[in-house]
Amino acid sequence: MRDSDVHFSLSHCSAWVGLALDRMAPVGLDIEQMPARAVWGDVLPNLAPLPAGLSALQYWTAIEATLKAQRTAFVLDPRLLQMCASEDGFQARSPEFAVSGSWCPADDHHLIAVAGGGIQRLWHISRTSKDLGTRLGAL
Repeated sequence: MRDSDVHFSLSHCSAWVGLALDRMAPVGLDIEQMPARAVWGDVLPNLAPLPAGLSALQYWTAIEATLKAQRTAFVLDPRLLQMCASEDGFQARSPEFAVSGSWCPADDHHLIAVAGGGIQRLWHISRTSKDLGTRLGAL
């Protein structure tokens, strides 16, 4: 890959590693393991009410992917995000931006969220960094 205008995001969880690329706009990717419901019961009420139509894991991965796409990490208070399910994924809005995203299961225990303002998103997940490197080298 030689184009310096390519935006990217990396994430890893357990044995999974993922990479998202977009040639037009910043992109964010998050991979999370499905935790026990008790974990979400402790964490999410401190962030914001769970939006209708979203599971706790969908909400969390959408928040992380959105904040990565905006390059704000958790500098932006997640409670300022308005998150809703859409026909093909999710929409996230704040006073400063709006992005769309989608989810995909990595396996029975991991969920991936990819978010960004561009439409030319490419992403790949792998269980090895070597395979991910091979894919990146082919771009």
